[in-house]
Parts: sequence; C-alpha cells; structure tokens
Amino acid sequence: LPEKMVTMMEEKRLLAEACAAMVKPGDTVFLDSGTTIYEIAKRIMDIPDLTVITDDIETGFLLHRSGVELMICGGTVQKETGSIFGTFSNQMMSYIHVGIAFMGAMSIDANFNVLTPTLDKASLKRMVTKNANKSYLVVDHSKFNRQALMKINSLQDYTGVVTTKIFDGRER
Repeated sequence: LPEKMVTMMEEKRLLAEACAAMVKPGDTVFLDSGTTIYEIAKRIMDIPDLTVITDDIETGFLLHRSGVELMICGGTVQKETGSIFGTFSNQMMSYIHVGIAFMGAMSIDANFNVLTPTLDKASLKRMVTKNANKSYLVVDHSKFNRQALMKINSLQDYTGVVTTKIFDGRER
C-alpha cells in the first residue's frame, strides 16, 4: 500500500463514516481526489439512486462496478495521486451543480487558507465548492499548519469542515 493509504488510516475511517452519514438516496455527490475521500466512496457505494462525480481515478475504478451512476472528470491524470485535473476537468465542472461535495486539501495554513500545490487543482476545487449546495472540507489533523503554493479558498467558504483536529482556542 502507498504510504498515504496507511497514514492516519483510523482517522480517515472516522472522517469517512461521518461524511457517509450525510449522504442520502437520490443525492448527487462530488468526491474529490484523495485517500480520505476514497474511504467515503467505499461507504456510500451501496446507497440507492446515487449519482457520483469524481476527479479521482481510483475512486472511479472502485465505483464503476457499483450501482452508483458515475461520472468522471476528463483531463490529465497526476500519476502520484491518481487525481484528474486541467482544462477539460474545469470545463466539465463549470456545467455541473451537485447537492453535496466532499473536498480534500493538501494543507491549511495558520490563517485557515486551504492550499494545494498546483493552479489547475486550485481552480477545480474552488469551482466545485462554489457549485455545490453543500460542500465539506474533509481533512485529518495532519493537514493543518502546513504550506502549499496555491490558495484554493478559506475554511469559511465551506458549509462545514469534517476533521479530527482538536482546536485548543489558541488558533487565530
């Protein structure tokens, strides 16, 4: 297993269970790329009448044999992560409105800016978050107080944040 799949596995399972509980039959769901989001996919794949859009090749592969109505973003596949990004993904998602989106992030800085390494990923994540009735940032505690090059948005741009981080009141 890749290191990311093993790291924080129990936290990822807890986060996935909390998110899966928000998904109801008939929902249209966007699942972002990442190992925590993949855990959500495992838990929602048997929910009836579900439509899932994803930008993650592994999540797509998992769901393609389930009863889920599946759409996969087109574009360039980032080899290390299996996420799909680029102009085609952005164009596709500009037309799609989802009921609920579960978004991942590489890092969240001390000012609660949500960050990612590449411009293409930032614009796709920003667009999906805006085009969802409800959007949840799903991150384990290790994502906090880390830097990355591109700002996606801020924590307040989401309906909610599902995390294992315990805030002690000293955060800004």
